[in-house]
Amino acid sequence: MYDALEVDTSGSDWRDACRSLLVERLARDDFAGMLCEVGGEVVSGGVAWVEFHLPNPLDAAGRRGYISSMSTLQHARGRGHARAVVQALLDWCVAQGCRRVDLRATTYGEPLYSGMGFRIATGLPMTWTTP
Repeated sequence: MYDALEVDTSGSDWRDACRSLLVERLARDDFAGMLCEVGGEVVSGGVAWVEFHLPNPLDAAGRRGYISSMSTLQHARGRGHARAVVQALLDWCVAQGCRRVDLRATTYGEPLYSGMGFRIATGLPMTWTTP
C-alpha cells in the first residue's frame, strides 16, 4: 500500500507503533481486520472501524464505517483476493449498523472499489496537518 502511495517506509518506529495500536484496537468491538490466505500465505488484508458522526437525515445513528490499509501482494493481484477482503469488511461494517462506508483509494484500488459500488463522495477532500 505504501509503495503505491510512494511513501518511504524505512525505519521501524512507525511499524512498532502500528503493531501496538493494532493489538489494542483489534481487542475492541468497533475495529476489525480481515485477511485472505492462500496456501498458507497471507496475500491480502485490510482493516475497518466504526466512526461516530452526528446523526443526520440520511443516517439517524451516525455510525460510519471506514476501510483502510488495504494491501495485496503483487504476485497475488487480479485474483479476487482484495475483493474478498473488502466484501468481508463491508459485511462487518453493515453488521455494526453502518449505512455508509468510506475509504481513500489509490489508483491501483480505484477500479476494484468502483466495481463494488463505491463512488466519489461529494465535497472536496481536504486535510490539515500540524505545521
